Amino acid sequence: MEYTIFHNRKKELDFLDSLYSDKKPKVVDRKYQRKNILGRIIDETGLDKGLVSKYISVLIDLHILERRVPITELNPSKSRRGRYRIKDNFFKFWFRFIFSNAHYLEQHMYDFVLNEKISPNLNTFIGEAF
Repeated sequence: MEYTIFHNRKKELDFLDSLYSDKKPKVVDRKYQRKNILGRIIDETGLDKGLVSKYISVLIDLHILERRVPITELNPSKSRRGRYRIKDNFFKFWFRFIFSNAHYLEQHMYDFVLNEKISPNLNTFIGEAF
């Protein structure tokens, strides 16, 4: 069977998708840093802490998410100041440009999305990736 690595990780990917269910990213870039703390993720998703921790752990193991801690922290692994971000560039692109513009894409406004939403921001997105 030639399934992707994600075939058996549907629950974790559904969890990641749920973080974006209201079209407002909760675990991404700088604009949303207040929403990417574990406690706030739990509040936003309404899931049990153990379940959220498990999903985040799996997504980190799959290199989809990463946890960033300020360099000044003495014990980063136990720091409560850690922030979760999407690490994988495909998922960053998907949630930033495709998922957030799904309502336009569902109306077959492909040129609008490409010309008005993606193209003006693509250089900045690529610059952040590299």
